[in-house]
Amino acid sequence: MNINEITLQDEKFNLHNLKKVKDSIFDPVNKVETIQWLWIYSETSEFFYIELWQHLDSANLYQTIKFNDKLFKVIAIDTTSKIRYS
Repeated sequence: MNINEITLQDEKFNLHNLKKVKDSIFDPVNKVETIQWLWIYSETSEFFYIELWQHLDSANLYQTIKFNDKLFKVIAIDTTSKIRYS
């Protein structure tokens, strides 16, 4: 399952709408392209906790993810890739 967007709820019932974006860097000297997938907030484009990215890639609906003293519950998963035009 390829997760593209996810919504998490913390213990204070705050929602965190996250989306997965692709960052690619081309090295002209070695002629190599490096691709990395990042999890960012949908509204602000700020990075979500880097330590949880691997958990988000394999998350299940209603799964609880613990990070330090925080709990996040997965309440929505979107696996469809959408083409966004600006």
